[in-house]
Amino acid sequence: MNIDIRVPDLPESDDKVTIAKIYVEPGQQVEINDPLFDIENGKVVLEVSAPQNGIIEKIDIRPKQHVKAKQLVMHYAPTHPSHRIEQADKVVEQIVNKQNQSSTSIQEQLFHVDPTVHKSLNTGIIYSLVAIIFSVFVGILLLE
Repeated sequence: MNIDIRVPDLPESDDKVTIAKIYVEPGQQVEINDPLFDIENGKVVLEVSAPQNGIIEKIDIRPKQHVKAKQLVMHYAPTHPSHRIEQADKVVEQIVNKQNQSSTSIQEQLFHVDPTVHKSLNTGIIYSLVAIIFSVFVGILLLE
């Protein structure tokens, strides 16, 4: 279900206002309360925000254009949680595809750690495990 974004109700003294600035463009995803556009009457600037998460489909006005109350400004398609899941899946797919094309590991990509540091860390972990096992073994011998 698409939503039409319109110029809000205006005081009777302001029959026309001007579009001061447009913050979005068609195809852009917006979150609830993101600014969409500003209107001004010469005295006051009013920011009109997104009523919910969605994607801007079409903009019917341009900056500096004079508009009236309730005039259609843009068409807006609300997004649902399933849309966010699809976006997350696409991001994960891009990371996996990048991983398949790259010779570096995901761990290196995420933490940007030099492979020699990884080797040193792995060696340190092995020495620590050997020391723990040796300590446990000596403890068992002392208890007997």
